[in-house]
Amino acid sequence: MNKNTNMPRLFIIDGNSYIYRAFYAIRRLSNSKGAPTNAIYGFTRMLLKIINQQKPEYLVIAFDRPEPTFRHKKYS
Repeated sequence: MNKNTNMPRLFIIDGNSYIYRAFYAIRRLSNSKGAPTNAIYGFTRMLLKIINQQKPEYLVIAFDRPEPTFRHKKYS
């Protein structure tokens, strides 16, 4: 519960943005077969940091749909 209002806190995370950020923040991280794991590792670390520090009652991670979105229009 939110200490100030006794209302539950909801965190909504832009999953695409988090993965993109994690991919470029951590370089040259891969598994034993050479597959890149930097995005997965960074994404997980960022989520765990929010969960451990903020302790939200609810957490939603939203991802873009497969069809074109505003990101496709803005960043060709």
